[in-house]
Amino acid sequence: MEEVSKEKIDKSLRYSIKDGVASSIIEGAGDRYIPPFAIAMNASANQIGLLSSLPNLIAPFMQLHAANLLKKHNRKRIVLISILVQALMWLPIAFIPFLFEKNNIGVWFIILFYVICFSAGKFYIPVWNSWMKDLVPKEEIGRFFGKRNAIYTFVLLTIVILASLALDFFNKGGIEVVLVCFGGLFLIAMIAGLTDMYILYKQHEPKFEYDSKSYFSLYDFVKRIGNSNFGKFVLYLSLFNLGVNMAGPFIAMYMLNELKF
Repeated sequence: MEEVSKEKIDKSLRYSIKDGVASSIIEGAGDRYIPPFAIAMNASANQIGLLSSLPNLIAPFMQLHAANLLKKHNRKRIVLISILVQALMWLPIAFIPFLFEKNNIGVWFIILFYVICFSAGKFYIPVWNSWMKDLVPKEEIGRFFGKRNAIYTFVLLTIVILASLALDFFNKGGIEVVLVCFGGLFLIAMIAGLTDMYILYKQHEPKFEYDSKSYFSLYDFVKRIGNSNFGKFVLYLSLFNLGVNMAGPFIAMYMLNELKF
């Protein structure tokens, strides 16, 4: 493995903390407010179901192909292009209320652009995990990611609370003003995404050595899923998420439309 100076590693880990902050802003100002935005655009229950299910269905299948790109492209390039696509998708989403009135056509475009946005944002995760595994010293993995996740969660909660207060405040001006506020949040998510690109561009990427023996197909994994603790854990997590997502996508619709939150 490539020898990297401690100074370069420490500097890169500081960039990774900043990457976590930018990512939390994208989630807090963008992803968390897509369902209520669609509801404000008069989305139907079927559309809300598609808005929640399609991204989570398509993104994992795209991740299966991310590893194949490592044969020809370095990890930083894959991550940066994915984040760029994710960031740029927030722009058309933000302007949908100006192009369409509150109707199903506008909601279909929300679904289209968000599927691309979400899939791009998840596509690079396996590659990013590989990058970070080679960057973070083994003896510091627990401490580093504990710190990074704590900062990520704090910033995420702060952004979500501030965004909710802004939406409540602008709600006094009517639905048109609220839709403009949603658009402002999505533009913030786009700016955070472009900033994240710059941060990760500055972060050092250790040299990656592709080993074909370390890779196996989805079919091979499914065949031996019951023969390892990891396989059983994946099966449990899959079933758990299946149950949660039967109702989860409709919680926002229930709270906003039925309980009048």
